[in-house]
Amino acid sequence: ETTQQKDGSLLTWQRSHGELEEELDRTVAKVSQLQTAVHQDREARAKEAEAFHKTVLEHTRQHDAVRKDRDGLSSEIHELKGMLMGHEGVVAKLQDSRKHEEHARQRLLQELERTQEEANSLRDEILTLQSQAMNYQTSVRHEGETRRQLENRALL
Repeated sequence: ETTQQKDGSLLTWQRSHGELEEELDRTVAKVSQLQTAVHQDREARAKEAEAFHKTVLEHTRQHDAVRKDRDGLSSEIHELKGMLMGHEGVVAKLQDSRKHEEHARQRLLQELERTQEEANSLRDEILTLQSQAMNYQTSVRHEGETRRQLENRALL
């Protein structure tokens, strides 16, 4: 019995050892799979981190470009405001000049109107004087003819 027991124990131990070896093989395979998964996960995270870093760099570059554009536009706006103020000054001077020209034009129009009225009065006076001169000449001729006739009659 002892040999048989020993043989049975040996068989039991061999079976147990075989089962433990199979379990150990399965555990090693699982550990290997987990290590592969962890390695793949680390590579994926490294790629994500690299992509994120590139994205951050690109956003920083874009932000710098936007800031540079903004500063350029701000400078341009400042320059344009200065030009606008200058143009407004010129416009104000032109408007003042236009007002003065309009006043001068009004004065000239009034002077022209007054001169035309004077010219019309002088023309009327000239016409009156011409009419009087013609009447006088007619009267003088008539008087001269009348005198001649009277002298001719007196001679006769």
